[in-house]
Amino acid sequence: MTNVDDSCAFLAENLERFSSIRREFHMRPELAYEETETSNRIADFLTDIGWTVSRGIGGTGVVATLAGGAGPTIGLRSDMDALPILEKNSVAHSSRYAGKMHACGHDGHITILLAAAELLAREKQRPGDVCLYFQPAEEAGSGAQSMLEDDVLTRFPCDQMVGYHNWPALPSGVISVRHGVQMSAFQSLELDFLCGGGHAAMPENCPDIFSAMSDFLRQSYSRLRNLKHESAPVSFSFTRVKGGSAINLIPTKISLEASFRYGSNRQFLMACDIVDEIRKQTIEHYGVDVEMRWIERFAPLVNDKGVTSSLVKSLSDVPGVTYRETATPATVADDFGYFAEHVPSCYFWIGTGQKNTNLHADNFDFNDNVLKTAPAILHNYVMCGGLQEQANEA
Repeated sequence: MTNVDDSCAFLAENLERFSSIRREFHMRPELAYEETETSNRIADFLTDIGWTVSRGIGGTGVVATLAGGAGPTIGLRSDMDALPILEKNSVAHSSRYAGKMHACGHDGHITILLAAAELLAREKQRPGDVCLYFQPAEEAGSGAQSMLEDDVLTRFPCDQMVGYHNWPALPSGVISVRHGVQMSAFQSLELDFLCGGGHAAMPENCPDIFSAMSDFLRQSYSRLRNLKHESAPVSFSFTRVKGGSAINLIPTKISLEASFRYGSNRQFLMACDIVDEIRKQTIEHYGVDVEMRWIERFAPLVNDKGVTSSLVKSLSDVPGVTYRETATPATVADDFGYFAEHVPSCYFWIGTGQKNTNLHADNFDFNDNVLKTAPAILHNYVMCGGLQEQANEA
């Protein structure tokens, strides 16, 4: 089975079976830290094909191990959770759970790793040990940290780790990756505008809290979006507002939340300075108080140069796969970045060529044709021994 053509032939012959497995996951989506049925199905599948399985890691996570030779231990990671979205697809495998949906393709990610696990289990010998990490709560941005806090890398260590995500905007068969920042960091900004409130019929007797909020929003949008740089893009959006309790009361508090995605720490420090400057101006001009909090949701996802180079080199072995360097980091985020802070890692995008949908859309459905090639990429990389730990560090 070490021949890549053989593994691709196996995947093609078993496409319907793996597609059926994927659709079963799609029908039964579970939200962050609720992935009990999902993790049990994963664990049972892996146990049946000969992997050693540990459950309940970091909550609902699963780790599976398979022994190999003296080469480096390679870790492969998949996320598991769904999103709180009402599915609008009418396919037979649509979500059975109202208001929950695999709208990001994690059902496909699980199946890719299960198929790769089956390919690896069929090998008589492997260069090194293999660890599979099925992670909960990626969408919540805390599942990787939960597994790390559960000492996952001490209990189940690896020398390098590989992660992946389907990418509808890329043509099918294209693998996109870069060393350095692959996906942005994500900080949320929380703001409370505060004043003594007043009677709606006499607004002149209290600070204009709504104008203060509006002016803050306008200035922040304008200035933070100008932090964009060709090699390190940013994204800034206000996402939630809350305030007011009655039609005849000027509220004492209005709360705002915003999302800031960035590619470099310098951009974040500049954003902090800008927001604090606008906050001080707002307090002085409108006579309101403004309390502000930054909350880290995701670390930047930084690919290791050596692991990334090895992954790219291994792609040339896999038929039907084309490599394309990621031009700039994506402004979406993934908590795989926390694993990458501890283990040399590479995270890549798998093109699915879907033009009429996108990630987190209520009509999204994973492209099952990816199951003919993506598992072979992971299988081949492991069987190359991570290209023998970058040729034993050259």
